[in-house]
Amino acid sequence: MRTGIVLAGGKASRVGKNKLLMHIDDKPVIFHVIDTMRDYVDNVVVVVGHYAEELTTALASKNVTIVINTAYDRGMFSSVLAGLPHAQGDVIMLPGDMPLIAPTTYEALLRAEGNIRVPSHQGRRGHPIFLAETHAARLLEEPVESNVKAFRNRHPFTTVPVEDEGILVDFDTRDDFKHHAVKERD
Repeated sequence: MRTGIVLAGGKASRVGKNKLLMHIDDKPVIFHVIDTMRDYVDNVVVVVGHYAEELTTALASKNVTIVINTAYDRGMFSSVLAGLPHAQGDVIMLPGDMPLIAPTTYEALLRAEGNIRVPSHQGRRGHPIFLAETHAARLLEEPVESNVKAFRNRHPFTTVPVEDEGILVDFDTRDDFKHHAVKERD
């Protein structure tokens, strides 16, 4: 059993609106994330926060579990902690603003060995992160002030080289949409 967790609780303050529902290639950003991930997990959990109502409505047709993080203002790790109790088995976790992850990255992470697996492109580590079930449970013991990177760095982890620049690309600003040559539509 494997669960995908999509972290979608933030305010998107640099965009000034819900960037996860902005369109690239005529589809909301978060739909790209879910649709690619779905082929590699048994279920998808989407952790929402600031835009909970909008995202819940938009995701009604996506067959995902919605978890509302009421503490989203405490940072992304609060969404990690909110989502993990809803996971079964191993976990693949990804911020919701990273729609360019290639299927080959998921395949490489699943073929690799190790309890924690992190993709790397040209020596730079990115997302998504794979956590074996035992380590996902350990992550729940972390204080909300922690983060996944700090947890990862305290444990042995496997770096998985991939030919996928998408592991490094998040969409934080309107310029990010323009820079990556995708059609943006409000």
